[in-house]
Amino acid sequence: MLDRTRIREVYAEAASLPEARRADFLNKECAGDDALRAEVESLLAAAASRPDFMAEPTAGGPEHGSLFETAGTQVGAYRLLEEVGQGGFGSVFMAQQESPIRRRVALKIIKLGMDTRAVIARFEAERQALAMMDHEHIAKVYDAGTTQSGRPYFVMELVQGEAITKYCDRANLSIAERLDVFVQVCRAVQHAHSKGIIHRDIKPSNILVSTQDGRPHAKVIDFGIAKATEQRLTEKTHFTEFRQMIGTPEYMSPEQAGGTPDIDARSDVYSLGVLLYELLTGATPFDAKELRSAAYAEIQRIIREVDPPKPSTRLSRVGTLASIAALRRTLPNRLSGLVTGDLDWIAMKALDKDRGRRYDTASALATDIERHLAGEPVSAAPPSRGYRVRKFVRRNRAAVLAGAAVGAALVLGVVGTTMGMMKAKREAERAEEQSTIATREADQTRAINEFMRQVLTSIDPQNAGADVRLMDVLAEASASASQRFAGHPLLEANVHAQLGEVYDSLTLWEKARAEYRRAHVLYDEFAGRDDPRTLAVELRFHGVDLKSGNAKDVEPAILLLVPRLERVLGADDPTTLEGKRFLARCHTMRGRLDEAESILVALRNHPRLANDDRAQIRILDTLLRMYPLRPEVADRARRSAFLAQVVALGRECVERALRQYGPASPITLQAQVQLAAMLYASEEFAAAAEVNQTVLADSAKRLGECHYTRSEALGNLAAALARLGRADESAEMILRSVKCLRERLPENSISLLSGLNDAMYFLDRAGRAEEGEAVAREAAALMAKLGGHVSTMRAELFVASFISMSGRYAEAEALFVPLRARAEASEIIAHRSFANLSYARHLTRTGQFEESERCLARCAELTGGVTIGTYDALPDDIVFAYIELHKAWKRPEKVREYEALRQEAFGIASSGSK
Repeated sequence: MLDRTRIREVYAEAASLPEARRADFLNKECAGDDALRAEVESLLAAAASRPDFMAEPTAGGPEHGSLFETAGTQVGAYRLLEEVGQGGFGSVFMAQQESPIRRRVALKIIKLGMDTRAVIARFEAERQALAMMDHEHIAKVYDAGTTQSGRPYFVMELVQGEAITKYCDRANLSIAERLDVFVQVCRAVQHAHSKGIIHRDIKPSNILVSTQDGRPHAKVIDFGIAKATEQRLTEKTHFTEFRQMIGTPEYMSPEQAGGTPDIDARSDVYSLGVLLYELLTGATPFDAKELRSAAYAEIQRIIREVDPPKPSTRLSRVGTLASIAALRRTLPNRLSGLVTGDLDWIAMKALDKDRGRRYDTASALATDIERHLAGEPVSAAPPSRGYRVRKFVRRNRAAVLAGAAVGAALVLGVVGTTMGMMKAKREAERAEEQSTIATREADQTRAINEFMRQVLTSIDPQNAGADVRLMDVLAEASASASQRFAGHPLLEANVHAQLGEVYDSLTLWEKARAEYRRAHVLYDEFAGRDDPRTLAVELRFHGVDLKSGNAKDVEPAILLLVPRLERVLGADDPTTLEGKRFLARCHTMRGRLDEAESILVALRNHPRLANDDRAQIRILDTLLRMYPLRPEVADRARRSAFLAQVVALGRECVERALRQYGPASPITLQAQVQLAAMLYASEEFAAAAEVNQTVLADSAKRLGECHYTRSEALGNLAAALARLGRADESAEMILRSVKCLRERLPENSISLLSGLNDAMYFLDRAGRAEEGEAVAREAAALMAKLGGHVSTMRAELFVASFISMSGRYAEAEALFVPLRARAEASEIIAHRSFANLSYARHLTRTGQFEESERCLARCAELTGGVTIGTYDALPDDIVFAYIELHKAWKRPEKVREYEALRQEAFGIASSGSK
């Protein structure tokens, strides 16, 4: 880490020298330290380029709107890439710095109206103070300046992470783990306070958490910005919305709400108390919606006068306690117990209306949290003798018990040797009796557990396929488990874990997820966080999220879990190795193929797994899901030999599954589906179709119509039939697949989105306009709901295409015009090529043959080296469109030419549906 003090010293000395002497000075002072020199030279360059930085306010007003900075604008040494946030005082951009250091930064530009002389002066003073801060949990401020339009800006460290509350919930952090992260925040705030900086806007969105070295790492952002932009508190400032730059009502201290001019560090302590309250309970002390809907004077009154309930009281009143507790990996009744006492006292002391009774510093608050975690008395607790005694006993239970035993022995010695011997004899008899009882109970436990194992595994589809009519039996077993095993929580956990495995095998992932979560809560509470059973079921819980396509959300949790598995169970433990496979699956789904392959190849060659058919099947399954995404598959010159090796792996996986599980097992069927996918990628379409038809032949009775493996086989079969020119059959298969995906998956599932994408393509090939339009509209709406997806334009173009196909040409034209304009403005070649292809086919239908031919030529030019492997404007699709064009244009010789080309190049027969 760079020494900021050293940087300031060298910069100050260099700045005082004539420019001609600076190079020699830096050669001497920075000898061998290139990073130090780069930092100093950056500061010198910034000072030289902006000698009058913030000396005058921005001239003018609204007429400067034309100069507003947008993505692509150059601001000093920084190129704006994209806007990542807005607030009441400005906009935040991700920006690229090229020199003297190449890095990405966050650049915050102050909006017009905030650039008054007083504000600018405060910015300059604040910038100097911010530059002095150097803390691992504070985002650094690198630079500052004015834009071409004269608006001040800050350049800060670009922090990648999630808001602290969102991260904690997504990673299912326990109360203790949340407190560890909170302490990081307190230490960062204390560092700023030591430099004279008060944040004034501590809230979750200003505390970003990422995973570093397998552990949560917090970064506080926007330090000092609120102070620099301080204005008199008004209704307008209160109601500035998302990512505002000054105090947020629900996190604002009473003195800040009241407009007290002498705000000090204890205002930030109050905001930290609100954050602590939210981490514990999932809610702020005052409801955000109610607070913001109140009049300004009422907001002030609530913050200054109304006492919120203690955290434990708030938990006792909420109707969603079960879900809040689950996010904290505990049981509802246990959560209230964890918060009652120390944490109630700590939170309420930080939230005291009278700042004189709050913690004096953020450090004092952090210290109390650490004392609580260590089982020591906290300063916020009532200082009663009984409380301190209880804490001492809890912290030193072994020593206290040992001391009590010694004391008892001394008393026995005083009473007499004979009485002592008699007492010892009675104790020995009692111990023997208790041992007998314990043995009997252990035998009963094993018997009950074995019975449940036999019942549940008898319907495990991995053995012979489950009769899906037994789902009611499984549901009843889950519902009655807590009563059946009352007083035996670990037995109940075992039952839920086994139920989760059965649902998992049936690809009923929402049900599996619920069972795994229940098992994990029980194991975590009664066996311990690092018990092998707890860790194993936690891994399975995340596994079902991965299988349903939720890699983005589950990845942080897996990144945290794998290092724990290595630390607790060992690097070679089967559960640890399975965790690494899940991590590889995350890498695959997030597009990091090299990282995924590296992990999977290492697992495949691991001595402990080399001869384990079950483990090798899982590894091969993950490898086979990754290989179709590799660039070798898209490169026709390279893929033949590559895919031959992959097909061999697919056959190996099937052989292992047949040997281990037999032909009827879903695991074997899944291996066959993966082999079919590899055969399809190798353009062995007939062989791929045959394998998928074998999987579908009689599996519905054993697995149910919409088992995941069957849905996948239906989709793959649709693709193979389309390549064989059997468009109508292809459409029927894909509609069956999508129907199953809708039934099994939530609407935000990536797998459902992928199925809809495929369905649009195959329905288009079959000429089924009405069904295709409905599917395309569904896909476009789903993508919009997800916040805009890269394939949204493709879905919208398909909507226009199906409308054109149905003969509503004017309506289609009205859609195509703006869509094509957007596509041509896009940097994504696939958007431009597919827009030209779709519009060319529309022009063919409307008899505009020459213009259609020009669009197809443009599409072919844009597509270039893109080959089979995606459904966006393939060479095959372009040839197909040419065939449509020349048929309509009455050019039979051209039709025969392109059909021959299509057959020769792609092995696809001409479809009779067009």
